[in-house]
Amino acid sequence: MAMLTPFSGRLVDRGLGGEMLIWGPVLAAARVAGLGLAISPSGWMAAWALIGLAQTGCLYETCFAFLTRRLGTAARAAITRVTLVVGFAGTLTFPLGHVLGGGWVGRARCSSLPR
Repeated sequence: MAMLTPFSGRLVDRGLGGEMLIWGPVLAAARVAGLGLAISPSGWMAAWALIGLAQTGCLYETCFAFLTRRLGTAARAAITRVTLVVGFAGTLTFPLGHVLGGGWVGRARCSSLPR
């Protein structure tokens, strides 16, 4: 993910930040589902590598660069809103993920991967 950040910055500079912010999460969600379907450690690692690729288009820096490019000097308020929404989203999703993961035996699936 970190090695691809300069590439994502160039895409934002070319006006493709919006597309990255739309398709990055879609690709990430598909790859997270792929983690559950992995039947080998190498498949699991490949899914994580593709998640890293998707994360490049979903970073704060990508979002903030897109907002700054799109809104100019008015980006400060939008950046503040994004930061607040993401902070509240994390506050809700981590406990929810814990409850759902325990209820759907998420840990058992990960521990059953062949070693």
